[in-house]
Amino acid sequence: MALMPVEEGLPMRLNILGPFEVSRDGTTGIPSAPKLRRVLALLAVQANTVVRNQQLMDELWDGEPPRSASTSLQTYIYRLRRHYRLSEFAGDESEAALCTSGNGYRLLLPPGALDANRFTTLVERGRSELKADKPEAALKSLRTALRLWRGPLFSDIEIGPVTHAATVWLEEMRKSVLEQRFDLEIELGRHGEVIEELTGLVAEEPTHEGFQAKLMLALHRSGRRPEALRVYQHVRQSLGDELGLEPSAELQRLHHAVLNAAEEPEPVPRRTVARLPVRERVPDQLSLDVPGLRDREPQLAVAQRALSRQDGDQAPAVVAVVGSPGNGKSAFAVHLAHRVREAYPDGRFHVQLHGADGTVASPHDVLARLLGDLGVPSQRIPESTVERSALFREWTADLQVLLVLDDVVAMDQVRALLPSSPGSAVVMACRRRLADPFVTATVTLPPLTEAGALGVLEDSLGARTGDRLAVHELAAYCHGVPLLLRTAASLMELRPHWPVEWLLRDSGRRLLHGRSVGQASLHNSVWRSHELLSGAARRVFGVLATAEGPASIPDVAGRLGTSEEIAETLLEELVEFQLAEPECFATDFADLRYRLHPPLSEVAKSIAGPVEPPRLVAAGG
Repeated sequence: MALMPVEEGLPMRLNILGPFEVSRDGTTGIPSAPKLRRVLALLAVQANTVVRNQQLMDELWDGEPPRSASTSLQTYIYRLRRHYRLSEFAGDESEAALCTSGNGYRLLLPPGALDANRFTTLVERGRSELKADKPEAALKSLRTALRLWRGPLFSDIEIGPVTHAATVWLEEMRKSVLEQRFDLEIELGRHGEVIEELTGLVAEEPTHEGFQAKLMLALHRSGRRPEALRVYQHVRQSLGDELGLEPSAELQRLHHAVLNAAEEPEPVPRRTVARLPVRERVPDQLSLDVPGLRDREPQLAVAQRALSRQDGDQAPAVVAVVGSPGNGKSAFAVHLAHRVREAYPDGRFHVQLHGADGTVASPHDVLARLLGDLGVPSQRIPESTVERSALFREWTADLQVLLVLDDVVAMDQVRALLPSSPGSAVVMACRRRLADPFVTATVTLPPLTEAGALGVLEDSLGARTGDRLAVHELAAYCHGVPLLLRTAASLMELRPHWPVEWLLRDSGRRLLHGRSVGQASLHNSVWRSHELLSGAARRVFGVLATAEGPASIPDVAGRLGTSEEIAETLLEELVEFQLAEPECFATDFADLRYRLHPPLSEVAKSIAGPVEPPRLVAAGG
């Protein structure tokens, strides 16, 4: 339907529980342009919440936006504002508005203007009435809520992947409400009145055990025992053929009761009407807290302030933890998560994005795991990453969850995993420095102070710290790197007959490689970062490993046989991966000197191969 002239005076109303309808000032119609319809549909299904620009672009161009995407999106917003006479600023609560908010847009609607909101309000009322032991009133509220559905959501338009994910959530809620309504109908003795409707539903949903159980119970209580038993046989066959499953324990118990001619078989436990499926327990996947974390209180204070911000932002707080290999980024992130865990009662998740062997966990697979942990049925998890991400944002919209992402290398790994609620948060332990609008704060972990390093060793060595000179030498060799210090402490606990100074034999190679300790080593940590570098940057890594001192950009360019501009780019790649550091800050490239983070030089010599003779190289080659 084309956009039609409008008249002023009447409020704006939107209906999405069926064919898409928009009425404003006495005229009903939706945009004729497909992309305008998609934008309006997504804004409507997420009314009164911020829809990020990235979400809108995913919706419009299925994850492959053209270069003109931002300009086109602004044009679509302008056209919607102009036609529906929507202000871009929030004003009177009785008026609709299409507001710009940070990096997205928000369609503000007054109470009752969206049928989906009226549906959820009635469901909440029914749930409250049920808790107050008013089943008749609860049944009336649920019936009224379900009558708002006029068919499948957006049944008359083509929607994109983000809106489709939102419809999955609403459809699941509708089914949950239907089950609750049937429970009440049967409990109130109206089992005969629901048989016809349930028969149609089980034909549409042959593997939905909730509907099948309600039909079996209604048939049995209506004196139709053979038909109830046939329903069980049909669902058993459907589950086996389509999903390779046996009926649930609840359905099997009901079948057993009917089979044995029980006059009043126990009803299947009533489902709670809620946005999320009922979970037995809140996901709590944080690793064990790291005891004795030293010298990190200033950084912890910065991170906690960022997580507890109250600036009205509609996005979750995202804290990036950075530092050179071995500086304890993962341990810091886990410790921080344990400190703030009580602020996230709906779930704490810990996701390892890179394995020890260098394998990468894709956002596609991570989202499937997160959605499953939140209670989304596996058959309802979409196939595409875009739809999974959109569904994750929908399911976390009203939750307070904490997500710890370990070994992050790029924001492309993270964006799809961000929850939508401003009450949620993400803590990232980053192998590479990141710059992104989603990052609320970046916390840099320096090496431990001398006192902190000595404290780590003394905590483990105890009475063996009598040789203060050897302990000081060991702490100095470790350069305040927590991983080296923990490796030293572990080795001494495994070798109680060793003097402390023996750890420094063979230039400390036992410490660097962590042999016989059974834990992560500095060598492995540096190797994993090295493998993520471009080929040309690996050659620069080898140059710095063999340099007698800090190397300048001209020095590196000469060794590689390339331009100073390319050499500078490659050196900064090492800085971003926190393998190298500039010795000073200068306004001229020629004044900059780069060196590997101590004590990475010894590790680097065993990782980087011999530097090839000078030849022309390009950045990233």
